Amino acid sequence: MKAGIVDISYFREEENFQKWFQKMTPVRQEKIERCKSQTEKSRSLAAGYLEMVMLKEAGIRAEDVCWNENGGPECQDFFFSLSHSGSYAACITGKTPVGIDIQEIRRLRENVVRRCLTSSEWEQYEQLPGEKEKSEFFHFCWSCKESWMKLTGEGMKAGFQSVAFCNMPKESRPDSGAEQEKTQEPESEKKRRTNLRMGILKNSRTGDTCAAVRECPAPEGYVLTVVSMDSSIFSDDNFRFQVYNPGAEKRI
Repeated sequence: MKAGIVDISYFREEENFQKWFQKMTPVRQEKIERCKSQTEKSRSLAAGYLEMVMLKEAGIRAEDVCWNENGGPECQDFFFSLSHSGSYAACITGKTPVGIDIQEIRRLRENVVRRCLTSSEWEQYEQLPGEKEKSEFFHFCWSCKESWMKLTGEGMKAGFQSVAFCNMPKESRPDSGAEQEKTQEPESEKKRRTNLRMGILKNSRTGDTCAAVRECPAPEGYVLTVVSMDSSIFSDDNFRFQVYNPGAEKRI
């Protein structure tokens, strides 16, 4: 299982945009052209770039992907999920159902917070010491639920309060952090990465476990989460993370 992110700023330059747009499948090109602003087009292209290169790494052609009625990707015996927010796009691939979501951390609105968080999550939220911690926790929970909805393929039908995040204590975790490829992170980022959350999503009504959750390293001001039916997502032996640089890619 592998997750990756890419900065969309590279695709904002016209030459780079046209270069990679021509490499996209007709389905992705149509998605890009439906976007209203150039920023939205760049985000969609960045997602298409990750889709193409990460599927290629797994030996799968982007042309072999189908899209269901809810807009979710389908590929026989292989799974992937896409997300974009702000200046970044993200993708996860694996052999079991997966979901990913990246969220830019923004100013909180209490009515949105109450609509998203379950009672147990609200208790955790209220116990946090400051606005920064509360905002990060809220956006993390939001991202978890977006990832879960992508995994199920049902979109927003179930509602944000249908599942609740339950934290896994650090002492119970099999590993301390994802193996990160092609990056040299400063000590401050390394410390932040070791504090990333892991846990499970539970059905708010029945209490049944729905999926495993793992927070990934994200740029400052963002949260990035992945969910899977497979709890091996917690193990670094089964999970990799990479920051992609399209400007340095070999010819595709």
